Amino acid sequence: MHLFTKRGAATISNNAPGCNDVPQIETACQSTSVKETSNNQANILIYPNPTEGVLNIESDDKNGLTYSIYSSDANLMMSGKVPAKGQVDVSALPNGMYFIKIIIGNQVVIKKILTATRN
Repeated sequence: MHLFTKRGAATISNNAPGCNDVPQIETACQSTSVKETSNNQANILIYPNPTEGVLNIESDDKNGLTYSIYSSDANLMMSGKVPAKGQVDVSALPNGMYFIKIIIGNQVVIKKILTATRN
């Protein structure tokens, strides 16, 4: 499958059964039980998405944040802490869809992220 990003085409391959073309992935994304959440008070920027290896995370909180990245079947893939403007290297993750849970103080934000290898 090919995705087109601001920096050019990217390919997603070797996904789980049922996740190998756009309609299958769109269906999987719509039927997932994990819901994207955001508290209006939490100002968080996550980019680029899809990412080819490094995910930038920015927040207004000077104390930084804690993150956890989960696979689409809810397995914890990685976690850690980053400063208010930090980076997370996700290049070791297989291409696909993940959920990132970010905790800032008592606020929790969950977002979908995609990893993809550039052609």
